[in-house]
Amino acid sequence: KVGIKPYYRIKPCFKNTDEPFTESFDYETTINTCYFKAGFNLFLIDEDCDEEDIVATVEGYFFNYNYIEAYDINIIDSADTISSDAYNAIVTKNNNFLLAEVDIGCRPLICYLSRFYIYPNYRNNGIATYIHENLQEIFEYVTSDLTSIFIILPCPQEPTSDGRWQNVKDDIMFEKMVSLLNKHEFKPIGKEGFYYKSYT
Repeated sequence: KVGIKPYYRIKPCFKNTDEPFTESFDYETTINTCYFKAGFNLFLIDEDCDEEDIVATVEGYFFNYNYIEAYDINIIDSADTISSDAYNAIVTKNNNFLLAEVDIGCRPLICYLSRFYIYPNYRNNGIATYIHENLQEIFEYVTSDLTSIFIILPCPQEPTSDGRWQNVKDDIMFEKMVSLLNKHEFKPIGKEGFYYKSYT
């Protein structure tokens, strides 16, 4: 048995405490609030042990198209504030007209998956397959909304001693990641090495 521990992080903002709290929709503020970061950890459920043994961690940046269209936000500029990979993912999406494949009104979220990591002791046990088969449903539980497109750049990562993550060169792991994406109907897109899956 495994449990799911979701987390949801919205970019912080600063408010003048002398004024009533209202959300500002000026361009400079809104460009950084049309997306949020969300993810989840899978962990073993052991009733005899208080410590949690993490099995996997998955994380992504979600862009809400209802919000973007309502306030005329440039999604590429927003992605550029996250990372170069997020920027390239959204540029690739735009250049290949992926929104034509989906009903963005019913599934307003576009996700760039920035992390998909199975801890070494639990690899080759079907954990990654389970996550892929239930990816949309798990993130619906986490975000309370539906995602129409997932975009990912397959790249092996490892946690560092200071709690950060770094990309590593691991050809065998890379081949496994690509094989898993192909198995679960992700399609290669663009020249940067991205893969995507759409839900109609």
